Amino acid sequence: EMEKDGKITPAERETALAFDIRAHLVQRSDTAYARSPYLLYAIIDAAAEALAEDDLRAQGIDPDRRDDPDVRPLWEELLEKRERDVLTKGYHITTTIDKTLFDAFEAIARDDNNFWTNPPAYTAANGKRVDHPVQQVGAVLIDNRTGAILAFIGGRDFKKSKINFAFEPRSPGSAAKPVLAYAPALEEGVLLSPDVFVDDAPIVLADGGKEFAPANYDRRFHGLVPARQALAQSYNIPAIKLSLAVGLPKVIDYGRRMGLQHLVPGDEHSSTAAIGGLAHGTSVAELTQAYSVFPNGGRLIPSYMIERIADGQGRTIYQHERREIPVLSEETAYLMNDMLTSVMTSGTGASIRQAMERAHGRRALAGKTGTSDNYEDIWFVGYTPTLTLGVWTGFEVKGMKLGGYPPKNARTLWPILMNKVLEIKPELSPKDAAFPKAKEIVQMSACVVSGKLPTDACREGGWVKTIAFNKKYLPTVPDD
Repeated sequence: EMEKDGKITPAERETALAFDIRAHLVQRSDTAYARSPYLLYAIIDAAAEALAEDDLRAQGIDPDRRDDPDVRPLWEELLEKRERDVLTKGYHITTTIDKTLFDAFEAIARDDNNFWTNPPAYTAANGKRVDHPVQQVGAVLIDNRTGAILAFIGGRDFKKSKINFAFEPRSPGSAAKPVLAYAPALEEGVLLSPDVFVDDAPIVLADGGKEFAPANYDRRFHGLVPARQALAQSYNIPAIKLSLAVGLPKVIDYGRRMGLQHLVPGDEHSSTAAIGGLAHGTSVAELTQAYSVFPNGGRLIPSYMIERIADGQGRTIYQHERREIPVLSEETAYLMNDMLTSVMTSGTGASIRQAMERAHGRRALAGKTGTSDNYEDIWFVGYTPTLTLGVWTGFEVKGMKLGGYPPKNARTLWPILMNKVLEIKPELSPKDAAFPKAKEIVQMSACVVSGKLPTDACREGGWVKTIAFNKKYLPTVPDD
């Protein structure tokens, strides 16, 4: 028709008919969304948040106040604007993510052999039946020296669940004990030494006007035991008693200062906060950050994912600035590293240490397991002097009630992930790296029942031992 209308010549018509359109079509390529949807959305969220935080600072408002009632509306407005900017203004975003490690983590998450392949159907808390449930996973790897998030796992399959479980709060169970019981107790002098005895005996607590008696996972009480043993074996009662002795508001304040962002005022009244009894729980990212305070000698180096943001002309509009925030004394951090090392040598993390040593030999390694009620949430947060890795496994819809650990869980997945890190980037965690020393740690003979100076009665009972103290809390009076 175009030739008949005189718009093209016969020669142009023949050239057009001979043109191979298919050969000249642009080849289809995978988009960032198709390749790594969890990563794409995490970067968008983190970039918008980083820019919105700078906006708050520009108005003289501390970003830590974002949840205050008088600041929240402004924060949400700024965050929404910055999300639009990230999506529409052609920004160039530099992240901390090591793509090789991230891809390796995602490959592990996609491998069904690493998970419980046939969990039973169950009835959720809302009464809905969940058929063919999928065991989910969230994981975060942090470089302790910088706070950089090097890799994470948001879930097993974005098509099946778009929730990013690395940043979604869940009940931490016993993984909360180091942060919300033992570290505050050491820092405040309530617990004098890892080897002083704590009381694992029944206690009755008030809960919403009712009384209840918490129990240990083995349904037994163990009497007077060293604090080191109580933590290594994850006894609940000593952790609860330590947190109550420190004072719940003070304990929750320590948690906030160590980076637990989902804590709320109501948690200050939860007598079981130390064993995970929190209103919203914690995310893998924030609990992993909190644990990194210990190998960092008591300093919080806030974790982050966005290194730099430039506009379309290449001008820097955001640059991450490293911060160090003192939270605990280096003596408390030293004693916590010592106690959490015992978890790996003689406690609930021993099998994890063994799996690590079989693959990469011995190295400084510490950490803590965690389970919520009915084994619904299973955690392991562990660290070397330079890396901290947190892993959670569970189910998207709450309500799965188990009588014990499933065959595959966070405790079996953690060494798979960390061994992969050491295989790909061994320089990230040198084999000879050690946890930092503390200047004011003193070895001294004491009566371990009380932590006081030895007496003849204490010696006769065989309770005098040389143990480590923070010099600030050295005993000065005899055991009575």
